[in-house]
Amino acid sequence: MGLSTAQLGLLESLASEAAKPFVVVALGNPYVGDLAPKVPAVLLTYETGDAPEAAAVRALCGEAPVGGKLPITIPGFFPAGHGLQRAATSPGLPLAAK
Repeated sequence: MGLSTAQLGLLESLASEAAKPFVVVALGNPYVGDLAPKVPAVLLTYETGDAPEAAAVRALCGEAPVGGKLPITIPGFFPAGHGLQRAATSPGLPLAAK
């Protein structure tokens, strides 16, 4: 259900060489949360498709608040209920420009 060994290796390599922090966006499967200790940050959407992808981009750009709590336990890493809340940090683009 998680990432392949090659995918995990790539993310670990990027994290170890990254001059700046980065965020891994996981669309759909929350069980990739076990990679969280290996990378600076993980944003889980729990769904796939256009709407979750757009929401993730808006959140990463600071246009939308980020918040949520895990509905499941990721064994050995995070208990159910772990999460965060962060307000939007950017006003975003006017609707006409989107």
